[in-house]
Amino acid sequence: MAVRQTIGVPVISLRHNILDPQVRQALDQLSQETTRWLQRIAEAVDTGNGLRGEPTFYADINAKGNRLTQVGIPKDDTDAQLKGLSLGRATLGAKAWDAKNLPIVNLPREVSTQDATASLNQEQVRAMIQSMLRDALDLAFISGTFVVTGTGFVANPTGTARYVILRDLVVLFLPQLSGTSNATTFTLTGMPVVIRPTQTSNHVVVLTDGQNTSTDGYGLLQLTAASTTITMVCPVTSDGSWTSSGSKTLYATTVAYHLA
Repeated sequence: MAVRQTIGVPVISLRHNILDPQVRQALDQLSQETTRWLQRIAEAVDTGNGLRGEPTFYADINAKGNRLTQVGIPKDDTDAQLKGLSLGRATLGAKAWDAKNLPIVNLPREVSTQDATASLNQEQVRAMIQSMLRDALDLAFISGTFVVTGTGFVANPTGTARYVILRDLVVLFLPQLSGTSNATTFTLTGMPVVIRPTQTSNHVVVLTDGQNTSTDGYGLLQLTAASTTITMVCPVTSDGSWTSSGSKTLYATTVAYHLA
C-alpha cells in the first residue's frame, strides 16, 4: 500500500533562555496555541486535496470550463451524482441501461444472454431493427377503406374498396360489383379525396355487358383528373356505352396510379 503523503503537521519549538517564569509561561502558551491552529489548517488542506482522510463530496461542482479527472466514487445516492445514474441507470441497483435517446459507445462485450448490463445480443438487435422498420413503414404507408357504389343498376351494388398510398403512388383494390342494368352508363362512386387522381388514366379490366349474351370482355376503367367518380367503358360498343338491360359486372380488380 502506497504511503499517503501529506503536507505534514507543523509544530513550533520554543527554544529560549528566559529566566522570568511568567514570560516563559506566556511564550509556552503562545507556542501551543499557534501549533494547534497550524495543525488544524494542515488537516484542512490535506482533506481538501484528498491527502488525508476521505474527500468531501459537494452537490454542485463548477469546473469553470476545465475537465474533472479522478473523481471519487460516490458512496450512496446522496452524493453529487451516482456514477451509474449519470450513464443512464434508472436506479442504483438497476441491471439495465437507459441511454435516454443518446448513443452509448464502447459498450463491453456481452458476457451472457442474461447479462442485461452488457452489450445487446443478436436477438435484441434484430428486435430493435424490426421495430425501427415497422415505425418507418407506418410513416411511409397510408392505407384505408371506403364503400364503393356502382351506379346504372336497378339496385346499385356496393362493396368495400381498399387502398394503399406510398408517397404519390396509389394501389387501389375494387371488389366485384354486379347487378341488372337500367342505364347506358356505369360509374363507381365513393372514392375519398385523399386518393383523388390528378391526371386522367385508363386501366384494362374484365367487364360483362348485357349485350352478346352477357359474355365477359376486356373493357376500361377510367380515372378522371380531379374527380372522385370512376367511369367504366363498355367492352362491346364502339362508343363505350352500356346496355340498359341484362347483367352488368365489374370483376374484382387492382389498379395503380400516381397522384402527381
